[in-house]
Amino acid sequence: MRVSSARGDWSLRDIQGEDRETEKKRERLLRYVMEMDYDQSLLVWHIATELLYQSEPATEESHSDREFSKILSDYMMYLMMMQPTLMSAVVGIGKIRFRDTCEEAKRFFKRRHIESRDIKMASEAILSVTAPAKAEPIDVKGDRSKSVLFDGSMLAKELKGLKELPEFKDGLKKAKGEAYMWEVVNKVWAELLCYAATKCGYRTAAQLSKGGELISFVWLLMAHFGLGDQFQINQGDARAKLVIGK
Repeated sequence: MRVSSARGDWSLRDIQGEDRETEKKRERLLRYVMEMDYDQSLLVWHIATELLYQSEPATEESHSDREFSKILSDYMMYLMMMQPTLMSAVVGIGKIRFRDTCEEAKRFFKRRHIESRDIKMASEAILSVTAPAKAEPIDVKGDRSKSVLFDGSMLAKELKGLKELPEFKDGLKKAKGEAYMWEVVNKVWAELLCYAATKCGYRTAAQLSKGGELISFVWLLMAHFGLGDQFQINQGDARAKLVIGK
């Protein structure tokens, strides 16, 4: 598998453990990157990350990965919603999904009499929704909208399950399980960023002299190492040459 084509699957396939329970968990998590369009996956992982951030207290072991996950999650959503031209190669119908998800959340909070400004209570309410183990999003949403609100909730619950892997079931290792969960989430976000950089980063190359976006610097770093779809190495020449697409 090429670095430029990884969208979180590298990190998820690398989840430690060879027992059947862990293998099933890997398979369920991979659905959220392998069986979704990029923009859908981005929004689902953003929701899951926010739910985990609000419901899982920080620990000394998990602090760095937890904060980086939150920062990257918010940044990628900023790019999708505020920089659609930059993200046009991967954004798909991201804005429609976002709009429908917001409407779904508003209806949900109204039925539960929850103030959306109370982020912690809102997160707990979303996580409290139960669904059959093999439920499809439409089964939970009850309509044909593009909302992924409860996809994000189901993903968050799957990620919480990483804390229950056999090696973390010992009470003394609970903090390590929490840290490992955030480590996986952080790595997935790094892959999602790199994937977008290989597809879209060259669009902001001209802005690098003015500061540029983080995604531009990620693209430039990948160019330095000859990674991604925008780079090629000619036979007999060890230097990667940049190919700018129009």
